Amino acid sequence: MEDRLLCQALEEEERKKIQREEEDEQRQKHEQMMAKDERTKRKKGSDDSIPPKDRTSFQDDETESDSFDDVEFDIEETPSNSIQKQNGNTIEEADVTAEAVLGLIAEYSGARTRYLHHIKEAKQHRAEAESLKERLQHLANQHEEYQPFITPVLGAIAVISDSSHGSSTTKSSRVIPKASLKKGPVKSVAQPKPQRKEEEPPKKRKKGSHRPGQDLSLVLRCRPEPEVLVNIKQHYYEEAHIKTVRCLAIQPEGNTVATGGSDGVVKFWEMTPHEVKPTAYLVEPLATRTGEMPWGMAWSPNGTSLAVVYKNAPQTPSTGTTAHLINYAPGGVSRRVMTIAPQFKGLSCVDFIAQDKFVTGGEDGLVALWDCFKKSSESMHSQHGGTIGALCYQNGHLLSGGADKKLVIWDVIQARQVTSKSFNNRICCIRKNPVHADLFICGQAAPLHQIVLHDRRMKDPQMTLSYDVSRKTSVLSVVADWSPDGYLVASSSTENKVNCWDIRFDRISIPSQDFAAHDKRVTHVGFASQQTLITSGSDRRLGMHTFQRSYADNTPT
Repeated sequence: MEDRLLCQALEEEERKKIQREEEDEQRQKHEQMMAKDERTKRKKGSDDSIPPKDRTSFQDDETESDSFDDVEFDIEETPSNSIQKQNGNTIEEADVTAEAVLGLIAEYSGARTRYLHHIKEAKQHRAEAESLKERLQHLANQHEEYQPFITPVLGAIAVISDSSHGSSTTKSSRVIPKASLKKGPVKSVAQPKPQRKEEEPPKKRKKGSHRPGQDLSLVLRCRPEPEVLVNIKQHYYEEAHIKTVRCLAIQPEGNTVATGGSDGVVKFWEMTPHEVKPTAYLVEPLATRTGEMPWGMAWSPNGTSLAVVYKNAPQTPSTGTTAHLINYAPGGVSRRVMTIAPQFKGLSCVDFIAQDKFVTGGEDGLVALWDCFKKSSESMHSQHGGTIGALCYQNGHLLSGGADKKLVIWDVIQARQVTSKSFNNRICCIRKNPVHADLFICGQAAPLHQIVLHDRRMKDPQMTLSYDVSRKTSVLSVVADWSPDGYLVASSSTENKVNCWDIRFDRISIPSQDFAAHDKRVTHVGFASQQTLITSGSDRRLGMHTFQRSYADNTPT
């Protein structure tokens, strides 16, 4: 019994709910019909007040767009018989004038609608609005009694004209208020102008600075005077190694220099503004591998790891070869030894291609890829027929050269050879330009044209750099380096001098400058900054040369 009563109550509640929804729907339909009838009446009343000759054009304007509904002119209908004769005008003339005013209003509304819907033709519509404005003003000047009719229209035109100077991509966000004859002209509502951010003055670049990615090939041989080093101050550390310095590497974005000597020791040096001094950290040779010496070294991109390759000294039996990964930090150093099979000959050069990967070149012409987290290596390519003397990773490509007088450009990502270029002599070093990704230099052991500047996009070399070599001296090796701004090249020599070139100098084939750096032959050269040069020599000294840069015509840089 209770269940039946509950079901009846639920059915009754559902029936009432459906009935309420039907009543709401009928009420909405009735309101819509009433609103539609009201709009029809207003439209009919406005059509009756427009002369037949202007009614068609007004209807056409309304069909173009409904946007004119936003603008309403509350013009009070004044019977024509209430207009008295003034200034010699009859009532009939006043009626015609009033009809003309309403026709102009209708015509202006069409122009305004077209303007809102055709922003691309804004200039034309503004000109049309200005023309209508002039006609209305002329009419108001002739018939002062109709000025109350015309004044609100002129106010609306002013508002729209102001909005037309706003955004040209969307409709004007200004709202045109209703115009009333009794209240006079409508004043435009000024929108607050957006506050303009104060433009920061352009930052001045420091002297010698550069724009990353700048195409330096456009500035080759563009200046009649070279940039030279002036006010050179030299600081040396005597007896840097017991024997000759075999390799040198400068920490990127740091103040540490690593050197390796024929005594098998790797040392770390700290650069200060006035000198270079040794740190407390050094890496001794392995006791189980007597006769091994560091032959090449390279810093990782972030400057925390140093890869060093070793090979046996001359006339020493081969016991295999090793690569050492040295983790360097101000608190100390740690070494990780990586060994390859004894049948491989010694390693001669190394360079990083990523933070955790580096490549090595050996005396057997093999380029090997090493993983810092593994103790083994894998072959990358064997395109050389002799000892590999230089490696350089540049923008996804590995450049290698050696005793076979051949430069090989290898695509690391696609694992294929891009191209190869032949040289006249053995390639000793390859250095990429720090600014322009396609420029690089190759140093070759030759009595003439020791340094060749290449653009990887071009088939032929861009220029050659030469320095004088004594007939009694043989060129064993040439080591060169770029300045950080990519404009200057400095190289070692068979004498005690450092040679410098400015690639912007129109006579670049000869050194723009040279200066004595050591007592004997200069073996290694490297830029530590825009105004610091690090060198080593066969006199076993390590030198730091600080300087300023200036053009030869005394123009400061």
